[in-house]
Amino acid sequence: MGATCSCDKDSKQDTDQIVIESIDPGSYENRDLDGNFFYTRPIKDHYNNNQAIIKIQSMLRGYIDRYYVKKCIQGFNMQKLSRLSDFSVFPDTTVNIEVILNSYTNPQTSAAEKEAGPFVYNFSEDDDGITIHEEGPKLLETKEIYIGSWNEKGERHGKGIQVWPDGSKFEGSWKYGKANGQGRLIHANGDMYEGNWHNDRASGSGKYTHSNGARYIGSWEEDKQHGKGIEHWPDGARFEGDYHKGQKSGYGLFIWADGSKYEGEFRNNDLNGSGTYTWPDKRVYMGQWKDNKMHGFGTFTWIDGRKYIGEYFEDKKHGNGTFYWPDGKKYEGMWSNGRQHGNGFLIDRAGNKRPGVWSNGKKINS
Repeated sequence: MGATCSCDKDSKQDTDQIVIESIDPGSYENRDLDGNFFYTRPIKDHYNNNQAIIKIQSMLRGYIDRYYVKKCIQGFNMQKLSRLSDFSVFPDTTVNIEVILNSYTNPQTSAAEKEAGPFVYNFSEDDDGITIHEEGPKLLETKEIYIGSWNEKGERHGKGIQVWPDGSKFEGSWKYGKANGQGRLIHANGDMYEGNWHNDRASGSGKYTHSNGARYIGSWEEDKQHGKGIEHWPDGARFEGDYHKGQKSGYGLFIWADGSKYEGEFRNNDLNGSGTYTWPDKRVYMGQWKDNKMHGFGTFTWIDGRKYIGEYFEDKKHGNGTFYWPDGKKYEGMWSNGRQHGNGFLIDRAGNKRPGVWSNGKKINS
């Protein structure tokens, strides 16, 4: 056959169309339908740029052991604290406690509390049959100030407020010396958690608001997001779905600020399992994922009618797959590193098959 044979010419055009136009989206550098490069970020980039991992790190347990609190206390007048902790020396203890409270405040905590408004108690939680009594503000051995109710064993019990030297503040319900029930903890940096507590840990339903506006509303267990929840970021991105021990795991929907979205399975904060990713230009991949990459079997469709059904390996066509053109032609065969590679068939609109061998996207043998 001559060089102008129509079958050879068609096969070259088909090959070029795959190589030039069907570069796999999902990696960092890709082309849109007009051939322009654009950037597609994986899910972890959004976490790193917009929000640190939510950690309560409850100051209600072992708070005094943290380095920054020790440093704060060391900078305070320890001799004065020692004298003030002996309330028998000062008949008007309230005035002295107020002096210390003023030194414990900071602008971030005050601003967060002002924006949140007064904390509303659930009085039914305090009715547990335990005899409690009110006492004046107390400076605890670990230098926190507690204002509220106590039980007969000298444990914080009922309604109470506790303030730390760096300005952090908890207000809510206590039982047997620990936060239990409804409560609100404002961190020194302005972050705030309000919701259910169990033995000094966020457990149950609650809302965590970061000072930058990011927030999580949902279920908690042992100070970690666990169960169903919704996360929002200041740029408009959001996630709604399942959490397991502080990480997105299970089924969920993540929507980015640019309109990209993924709906499907997550594991350890990554896209893992089955799911559908939709790009802003309406390209869609539906199939298997591994560590935020298309990996396994899936279907990729373009808005102009092109489609690929087959195997992927780390975001690239790899293995056996079929590529469809809008005019009805298709390639059916082997792929490697995103290109045709190995034995395959070009099939025309009438269903006629032309076998061949491809190498790195180029047909080398008919």
